[in-house]
Amino acid sequence: MQRSCSRSMQPGPHGIPVRARVTLAAAPFLCLIVLSGSVLGQVPSAPAGPSVETVTVDVIQSRRQQAEQATDLDEATKQKVLQTYDQAAAMLDAAVKSAARVAELQTTIESAAAWTQESSRDLTAIAAQSPEVPGGNEDLQTLKKTRTEKEAALAKAKETLAALEAEAARRVSGRKEIPGLIAAAQEQLPKLSQDILAPLSPDTPAAVILAQRSLLLAQRQAVEQSIAALQKELPSYDATAELLPLQQRLATARAGLLENEVKKWREAENRLAVSEAASQAAQARQEAIHADPALKPFADENTALAELAKDTAKKIRTGLEGHEKAKAALEDVKKQFQQTRDRVETIGLTVVIGLSMRARRAALPDVAEYYESIQARQILIRDVQTDLFDLADKQSEDVKARIEESLSGPSSGGTRLSPEELEAAIGELLARREEYLQAAITTEDTYFQTLVDLDNTERQLIDQIEEYTGYIDERVLWIRSANPLRFSQLRLAGGVVKSGLCPRGWAAWRDVPEALYEDIHESPVLVALALAVFAVWLYGQRRLRIWIAGSGQTASQSAQQRIVPT
Repeated sequence: MQRSCSRSMQPGPHGIPVRARVTLAAAPFLCLIVLSGSVLGQVPSAPAGPSVETVTVDVIQSRRQQAEQATDLDEATKQKVLQTYDQAAAMLDAAVKSAARVAELQTTIESAAAWTQESSRDLTAIAAQSPEVPGGNEDLQTLKKTRTEKEAALAKAKETLAALEAEAARRVSGRKEIPGLIAAAQEQLPKLSQDILAPLSPDTPAAVILAQRSLLLAQRQAVEQSIAALQKELPSYDATAELLPLQQRLATARAGLLENEVKKWREAENRLAVSEAASQAAQARQEAIHADPALKPFADENTALAELAKDTAKKIRTGLEGHEKAKAALEDVKKQFQQTRDRVETIGLTVVIGLSMRARRAALPDVAEYYESIQARQILIRDVQTDLFDLADKQSEDVKARIEESLSGPSSGGTRLSPEELEAAIGELLARREEYLQAAITTEDTYFQTLVDLDNTERQLIDQIEEYTGYIDERVLWIRSANPLRFSQLRLAGGVVKSGLCPRGWAAWRDVPEALYEDIHESPVLVALALAVFAVWLYGQRRLRIWIAGSGQTASQSAQQRIVPT
C-alpha cells in the first residue's frame, strides 16, 4: 500500500505528479457537474454503481407548476417551457401504458396454458349444450323480452368473434413488423442519451434547460418501455399459439348456439302473435254473427280491427325473415371484405389474390335488386304510417258520445234489448273494440319498425357492396386469364384461320366467281337492289361528312344563332 501511494506522487515526464495531473484533468468535468446541479436545483449524490436518471409524473407536474409561477420568464419563453412539460407528460403517459402492456403480456404468457385448458373445457361443454328454447307456456311479452336479450347476447358474441379474427390477422402482420420496430426504437436510444448529456447554449434560461432535459428523459423512458412491450409481443404470440384458434372456435360455437336460440324464440313469438291475432279475429266474427241488429256496426268494426291485426302479424313474419336474410348477407359481405383486406395487407396484390378478388366480386349480390326493393318499400311504409294515423284517430274518439249517438240513432229501434241492456252491450263491445284497436296499433307499429329496420339493413348492404366493389376495382385492373402465346402455337393459329376461311381447302375459292355469277343470273332484282342500297350509302356518307364539317364551322363562330345551346 505504501509503495502504491508513493508511486502515485512521483513526478511525471513534465515534472507534475501523476495524482495532480489526474486532478487537473478532471477539474473541468467537476465544474460542469457542479454547474449543472445548481441549474437543475438538485445535486444528485454519487451513486454506489451505474444508474439511469429518470423522471416521474409527479416531478413533471411539480416542475411545470414552478415554471408557471416563475416571474423571471417572458410570456413566450414560459409558454414554450409549459408546452415542453406537456410533451414530457404525454411521453410518460405512453411509457406507463407500455409498462402496463408489458405486465399484461407477462400475465398472458404465464396463464396461457391454464387458459387453453379452460377454453378446451368450455368448448367441450358448449358442444354438448342444447339450445334454450321456449317451453310453450310463455306469453307474448315474455317471448319478446327473452328474444331481445338473446339478440343482445348474440351481438356481443359476434363482436368477440370479430375481435379474435382481427387479432389473428394482427399477429400475422405483427410477426413481420415487430423486429423492425424494435430495431428502429433501439436506434433512438443512443441519440437520446447523447442529447441528454449534450450541454445547451450558455445563454439558454435555466427553466428551458430543465424542461428540455425532462422531455428527453421522458422520451427515453417511453422508448425503453416501448421496446420492452414489443419484445414481449412475440413470446406472447408463441405462448398463445394454441389458445387463439381455440378461442375462435369457442366464440364461433357460442355465436352459433345463440343464433339458433334467437331463431327459436323469434319463431315462437311470431307463432303466438299470429295465433292470438287469429283467435281475436275468430272471436270478433262470432260476436258479429250473434250480435243484435243495433250492435252489428260495432261488432263489424271489431271484426275489421281483429282481421287487420291478424293480417299484419303475418306480414311481420315475412318482414322479419327478409330482415334476417339481409343481415346475414351484410355480415357475409363484411366478413369477405375484411378477409380480402387482410390478405392484401399480408400477402400483397399477387395474381392469386387478384383472381380471388375478381371471383368474389362476381359473386357479390346485385345492388339493383336491393335498390328496387327499397323503392317499392317506401310506398308500403307510407301506407303503414297512414294506417297508424287512422288507428290513432279512432283511439281518440269519445266513447260516451258514441254510446249516446247509438242509443238515440235509428238503428236502436229494431233491437230486442231494453235501453239499459243495449247501453251495457254497446259499452262491452266498445271495450272489446279498445282491445282490438290496441292490438292492431301494436302490430302495425311492429310492422312499421320491421320495414324500417329492413330498409336500413338493405341500405347498409348496398353501401358495403359498393365499397367492396370499389376496393376491388381500384386494385384489380387486369388479370391474365390464360397462358401467354408461345411461338409453337403460331402453327396452330394458322390452321384455325384456314379452317375458318376455307373449311374445304384453298381450292374452294376458285368457285367464288362462278357462284357470284349464278346468283346474279338467278336473282338479278335482288342483286340490283343491294347494289343500289350500297351506292346510296356511299353517296350519303359523302354528304354526311360535308354536313358535319359545315356544322362544325358554324358552331365555331362566336356570334352564331342557328345552333341552340344545350
